[in-house]
Amino acid sequence: MRKLAFASAFIVGLAALSIRPFAASKPVTYSPVPLKVTIESGLQITADDDSPYENGQGGTTANFDKYGNLIVSFGRPVCFNYDVDGVEDPPPPGCYNNSYISTVPKQQGDGALQELGLGLSQCVQLNWQFRDASNVLWRNGFHRNRDLPGPQAGTSYAVVTRTDADTWEVEPRALSCPGYDNPAGMARVFTQESDRGKWVYTDYGLYSLPFHLTLTRQ
Repeated sequence: MRKLAFASAFIVGLAALSIRPFAASKPVTYSPVPLKVTIESGLQITADDDSPYENGQGGTTANFDKYGNLIVSFGRPVCFNYDVDGVEDPPPPGCYNNSYISTVPKQQGDGALQELGLGLSQCVQLNWQFRDASNVLWRNGFHRNRDLPGPQAGTSYAVVTRTDADTWEVEPRALSCPGYDNPAGMARVFTQESDRGKWVYTDYGLYSLPFHLTLTRQ
């Protein structure tokens, strides 16, 4: 793993850019869509039980927002398992009560996820983060660096597929995203901590973290 330190003002600027990277002019907005989120069991990122996470219940907020992105703040624990074959000194696995998903488009001009046509798929940049018991912020970047400079080569875009009028599926599956041959399930894992006015990052490199979400309109 590698440790990197950057001045906080510089990182704040990067963070602002990463939230809405294509907002050179006033963005087009859409009607938000509240969602129920079901996480498939048996993969590296799973739910704490078999019940879904529903917008407005138990502290969860889940929706396609007015900019067409997926935003989920989980009110119940989500479990992350980094213990995969062939990896030395993996991050500790665990279930965390404060995980958060945010997406941005792969490229300028990609449409809103709630407007995706039936049967069509769209590649998006996705960050799935949580804080551990020591208040360390862990980021799992699926072709989204979220403040940590560096290439995203080898990571997976998340693929959103609309299966019917009220259902979307999300997973980092193998697919030929425009201009990129998407691998399956690969994320860049790193931590973010504050130390005397600077952000300190520990880069754990690439990990296989497959997941599968089913999003249902409420």
